[in-house]
Amino acid sequence: MFRIFIICGLFAIVTFLLFWGVIWIVDCLSNSRLSSFIRQWFVPHSMRGKFAVIIAVIAALFIASRPLLNLFCIGHLHYPTTADYENIAKAGQPVLQAICDYRSDHGSLPQTLDDIVPAYLPQKPEGWDYDKNNCLSHRAGFPHTYVLYWFEGGEANEWRLRGEGGNYRLDVPGPTIKKIKAP
Repeated sequence: MFRIFIICGLFAIVTFLLFWGVIWIVDCLSNSRLSSFIRQWFVPHSMRGKFAVIIAVIAALFIASRPLLNLFCIGHLHYPTTADYENIAKAGQPVLQAICDYRSDHGSLPQTLDDIVPAYLPQKPEGWDYDKNNCLSHRAGFPHTYVLYWFEGGEANEWRLRGEGGNYRLDVPGPTIKKIKAP
């Protein structure tokens, strides 16, 4: 996304330089018919300074609009960092612990988050999803990006970030696993 703003800024700068290059060539050819045509129809002499200011303002707006587009697209002025993702995982530790306690007491994972309320959690956690794939997830503040914890499978028992924000393990400890009671 940042590359788009760099490209737009560079485009504005190149446009600005091309404009002044054309004006310089026109000034060098001041006695030709082409010169008078370009001066008359392209940019009159009285508008050259104003046009340069307009191009400079457009270039500045392209470069300065990055934080505003971040705010519009992801709701933050900056992209989330690994520490932000780890804080989301840490906020999910009580939910994770409640699910693991349920598994220890019942011998299987709950079907939904409603199964752990109110015995293991006082209320259903807001923003957290638990699906049939035995995955606890939360949106991570970046489009199509989630902080996840799988209970079974290849990446089980670790917090992970998945999506456009990256795909890597988060350095957040897992729950305290109690010994499973025999049924």
